[in-house]
Amino acid sequence: MNPDITLLSLAESRLLTRAGIELLTSEFKDIINFSIQHGPSISLKGPLHCIEENEICPASWQAMMEFIDWGAGFVVSDVELNTRHLLADSNHVKRLMRLIAQRIERNSGQNEKQETLNRRVRLPLVKLSRKHSGSLELG
Repeated sequence: MNPDITLLSLAESRLLTRAGIELLTSEFKDIINFSIQHGPSISLKGPLHCIEENEICPASWQAMMEFIDWGAGFVVSDVELNTRHLLADSNHVKRLMRLIAQRIERNSGQNEKQETLNRRVRLPLVKLSRKHSGSLELG
């Protein structure tokens, strides 16, 4: 057993849960696949991250199973606590967290821009002035 196992921090679990809620599952899986495919070589002998199934939303857990498909993680069941843990390559988990944070930030920025574009433009009311009796019309 690898002694260098890091538990998922509260901020990381919130980020994964937010990604599961805000991103489509296919988009989330694409980010994971990109992260692993273009990241460092996979090693399960080095530091690992422990992600408990109950700490993240079901959509995030489902997407995180991509780590198993790539050979960058494996699931361990805890019979006593009736839960499962994903043990995944820490380098890839950290990289994934950065990519998810960037994607969510970019998506929220786009939403703000879209809201700005969707606002109705309200022009101020302009009072038309009356012509003076001595003015001439041009044209």
